[in-house]
Amino acid sequence: MLKKLGIILCRVTDIKTYAFSNNNGKYNLAKESTLMLYGYNVNRKSNLKTVDRQKILAAIIDWNILTKSEILSYLKFFISQKSGDVKYNEAIDKWTADQKFVANYKIGNFKQFGVNAIYI
Repeated sequence: MLKKLGIILCRVTDIKTYAFSNNNGKYNLAKESTLMLYGYNVNRKSNLKTVDRQKILAAIIDWNILTKSEILSYLKFFISQKSGDVKYNEAIDKWTADQKFVANYKIGNFKQFGVNAIYI
């Protein structure tokens, strides 16, 4: 029913999200970025369309989860980490397109609907 209105945007977490390892006082980086926790992904398996990825990015900005600058930094980091690796060319193209979208996004353009609860 909800999918008829578009993609469902919410933070998805489980106990593994909050688990971390500590080695001599050092913390490991999170396995998933804030963007991924809200459903953003360029992976072929996720099969998110451009418009769906960009709706997620717009919602993250409009809900003040991350600023445009923070998202652009994430995307720049992803691109710099994978540039030069041919198997990531498609992902880099998607990140680049999403960078342009975020840079030009006018805050408040995202249309949203409220949901009281999701029962599984």
